[in-house]
Order: sequence, then structure tokens, then C-alpha cells
Amino acid sequence: MTRSSRTLLVPSLLLLLLLPCSLAFAGESMAFTETLAEGDEGSSDDESDDESDDELPPWAEPEEGDGDGDDSEKEGDGGASEGDAAGEAESAEAAGEATEGAPAEAAGDGSWKGGGLVGLGFLVGTDNGLSLKLWPKRAHGVHIYLGAPLRLNALSVGVAYQIHIAALSIPGSRVQLHPYVGPSFRLRVFVYENYTAYVDGHGGASIGMSVTVADVPAEIFFEVVPGVTFGINIPGVGIGFDVGGHVGARFYFGG
Repeated sequence: MTRSSRTLLVPSLLLLLLLPCSLAFAGESMAFTETLAEGDEGSSDDESDDESDDELPPWAEPEEGDGDGDDSEKEGDGGASEGDAAGEAESAEAAGEATEGAPAEAAGDGSWKGGGLVGLGFLVGTDNGLSLKLWPKRAHGVHIYLGAPLRLNALSVGVAYQIHIAALSIPGSRVQLHPYVGPSFRLRVFVYENYTAYVDGHGGASIGMSVTVADVPAEIFFEVVPGVTFGINIPGVGIGFDVGGHVGARFYFGG
């Protein structure tokens, strides 16, 4: 082997030894480069997502949720309004049924009679004639009557203060019953054929009942009048006990 060939052999051996190492190093460097590239791509994607998120307003992401909530609220409001309407309809229907089912109570709470405060009519019984009643309040009334007894040539005048007790309603109707009681006084004058006169008086209690219909300007009444009677005649004076009574009707004027 010559000297020149030896000189070329040594570098060739060194190249052969360094070639595997260089290949391995090159592979590792390529893998590292790929890893860095992937990391850069991931970070760029994250950054782009973050940037897109930053660009959107805070209310943009839950838009669909808010829409659902609004729809649900609208549906809830609609259901509530329908429930309120149904409740009002039921209450109105119940009120109507109550009004139809209790006309007596409605009459008792509302107009228990029509017409005004002054009633004019007639009465028959112990005295036959005209009957006038002033009924300014439901609990108080004044009855004045002018009539003729069963005997001829006689005149009778009477007045009674009537205190009406709590009214009674007839179920299923608009009829009201008004029982009353109060002091009563009557004065009668008889004139005989010989022009002699006889005067008698009667003081007692007027016990009776008036019947009215709601919004009807009239009443029917009946009463008994027990009490003490006294008579004044030319021959003398007498005293006793007597029971009178009347039945009649009156029509009320005014609004």
C-alpha cells in the first residue's frame, strides 16, 4: 500500500463512521421541527379562537338561550293571561248563578219596593175608607186613615206609628214581608137620627204585616188592633176592651 492510498483511506473511514451519526441527527432535527410546527399551528388556532371570542359581544354566545327564555316567558305570560281570563269568566259565571239562585236576597239587598215615600190606597174592616202611609225608611212608617164604620152617619179618623221589624224574604221570589208593631189611636163620631152624638176612642197597638215586591210601587197589608176603648155619651161614660182590624192595599207615588 502506498502512502497516497493510506492518506485517502483514513478520511474515507472517518466519513463512513460519521455518516450514521449525521443521519440520526438529521432525523431528530426533522422530528423536532415538525413538533414545533404543530405547536405553532395549535397556538395559532387557539389564538384565532380567542380573538374571535374577544371580538364577539358578551350577549352573542347565549343568544339562543335567551331566545328560549323569552319564548318560555311569553308562553308563561300567555298561560297566565289565559288562566286569569278563565278565572274571571268563572267568577262572573259564579256571580251570575248566585244572582239567579237567590232573587230574594238580591231583592233584600237592593230595591225592596218601588215608588216614592207616600202611599195612598184603601182599607176595609173595622173602618172602611182611605189609607195614607208615609214610609220614609224601611224601619219606620206612619199610617193615617179616614173612614166610616159599618154604621151609617159616622166618621172615623185613626193614626198609627209602625215600627217595621227585620224584613223576611220568601225564597225563590222577590217578595218581601215587613212585620210591624206600634202604637195606634182612633177616634169615631156617631150621629143619630135625633141629632144626638156618640164619641168613642180606641188606644192600642197596631200589629200587622206589609207585603212588597222588589221594584213594584205597591204593597198589601193586614193588621189587627187590640186595645182599650172608651165611649162618651150624654148619659154617661163607658170603658172597655175592643179588637179591630183592617185589610188593604196602597200605591206609592214618586221616584
